[in-house]
Amino acid sequence: MEIEAKVRLKNPSKLRTSLMSGGANYIGRTLEKNWLYDYPERTLMRADKLLRIRQDVRTVLTFKGPRQRSEYKMREELQLEFPDTSSARSLLEAVGFVSWFYYEKIRETWRLDTCEIVLDDLPELGLFVEVEAPTADEIESVMKKLKLKRELISLSYVELFQDLLKRTNKRAAEFKFSPEFKSALAS
Repeated sequence: MEIEAKVRLKNPSKLRTSLMSGGANYIGRTLEKNWLYDYPERTLMRADKLLRIRQDVRTVLTFKGPRQRSEYKMREELQLEFPDTSSARSLLEAVGFVSWFYYEKIRETWRLDTCEIVLDDLPELGLFVEVEAPTADEIESVMKKLKLKRELISLSYVELFQDLLKRTNKRAAEFKFSPEFKSALAS
């Protein structure tokens, strides 16, 4: 079971200072590539389920079940690691799934107590912080420790992208960083 809280991040420097002074361990920063899959009829999406391939330093296929009613995002999460992205994509496509959405994200990961704290930067959406922990009480404790406002966002990143598309009348199935941005990240 995945339990997490997501809030918009206004001041990443302040949060990093709070993480360091609070004893958090910095894990690293990566560029994540995310492909969402579903049946052509969007059966999973209509049932509030998600099937994703994520590539960063590993390639992981993730299934997320429907969200449970809760103050925090709670949903079943199953993961399977693949040797490479192309084999994961080939498997899903061979059994009838289609890739319908792609997005990139810069993710900075920290550990504090039993919690994983991630700072996410998404093209056109901006900065967010997610706190994931075994229990809601632990999330609450870490959010207080880091002085994060409880302006929780229940939407997934995909839903935030879809909302952006509706508000701007854009039509896109991909959200990527520019090649210049990615090369600056690598240096």
